[in-house]
Amino acid sequence: IQAAVDACAAAGGGRVLLPAPGDYLTATVRLRSGVVLDVAPGARLLGGTRQRDYPPESRRWYVVLAENTTGAGVTGGGEINGQGGAFVVTPSAQKNIMVSWNATGDCLGDECRPRLVGFINSKDVAVHDITLNQPALWCLHLVRCDNSVIRNVSIYGDFNTPNNDGIDIEDSNNTIITDCHIDTGDDAICPKSSTGPVYNLTATNCWIRTKSCAIKFGSASFFNFEKLLFDNITIVDSHRGLGMQIRDGG
Repeated sequence: IQAAVDACAAAGGGRVLLPAPGDYLTATVRLRSGVVLDVAPGARLLGGTRQRDYPPESRRWYVVLAENTTGAGVTGGGEINGQGGAFVVTPSAQKNIMVSWNATGDCLGDECRPRLVGFINSKDVAVHDITLNQPALWCLHLVRCDNSVIRNVSIYGDFNTPNNDGIDIEDSNNTIITDCHIDTGDDAICPKSSTGPVYNLTATNCWIRTKSCAIKFGSASFFNFEKLLFDNITIVDSHRGLGMQIRDGG
């Protein structure tokens, strides 16, 4: 898969198709500028469950990662699956006890697991018409991105798995989230301003169910949130609808 992505980028960009039917087990796939990963309906991209399937630095532990890109994206109508169940040590209706890859010291505590899809320092991000399923940690993570559109994305996480956030928008600006279905155990839509402000975020026409907070500002936030709009959001069976967890900056 990585060879196809690299060849596509070298040819000037385009789409890399994972045809159906099929399950594709992979280590981290790094997207390049101008390359869209197209997972066809009936195809599943499965994240590896071994630490050696991921880069050495924990901040790059994603099944799909785009870093310093323009025009990269994920689409296709298929599924990206983090195989989160493989990271459960002890199932619990209160909170699952999870694997922690903290032996190397690169990652501390009990949140040392791979995220599902991440875009870092990227522009013109497109995540459309895709199912993101069973993340081991956060599901969709945007970090210092600009001009991103997340449309018609279905997110499903284990209701008992901690820290399996739906969409985390961190230090990112000019973001649209629309027509998404988010059903997960932790925060569903979570803006964070850890190294810079978050502005011009619009979320519309979304359905949310979560064991935690449907829309949460923070934590890990020290800068302003400006011009954020949430409209026509349906929230069901959730612990909290709206949360302001801005303790760090205080």
